[in-house]
Amino acid sequence: MRKPQFEDPRVRKALCMLFDRELIIETVWGGLGTVITGSVYHKAPEYNQETQPFPFDPIQAAKLLDEAGWKDTDGDGIRDKNGVKFEFELGFASSVQEYERLGTVYQEELKRAGIDMRLGPLEWATFSERVHNRNFDACMLAWLTPIMQDPYPLWHSSQ
Repeated sequence: MRKPQFEDPRVRKALCMLFDRELIIETVWGGLGTVITGSVYHKAPEYNQETQPFPFDPIQAAKLLDEAGWKDTDGDGIRDKNGVKFEFELGFASSVQEYERLGTVYQEELKRAGIDMRLGPLEWATFSERVHNRNFDACMLAWLTPIMQDPYPLWHSSQ
């Protein structure tokens, strides 16, 4: 949220609404996936089945971006606000081929919404250093946990 593009919660919500989870599951993961809303295994008793993911809704996302003041004022196809273009880089480890495909699918949806997201694949050590130093616009990471996980080491602030 250090960049003006991400300060407004409406913008962050719009970015979620431009992420087509079903399309990504189909095109990136070959249909082998489930949309979930948290870090807990979706069939575990701790998983909250009541929580619904943000819907894929480009029309509502555009309204939120407009409300937040991000509009294409110069007609170049990219939204802007106070002289700042809505552009950013999505960093990820180049060793994960699925991230490149996932980023490309998301990039196309953002482009239709007037947002310029560049893909930034990096070798793991360089990427990891940037994340550690908080030197990135946005990044994509994943971790694997056992089905019966203890969430404490992953989410508690002391960790």
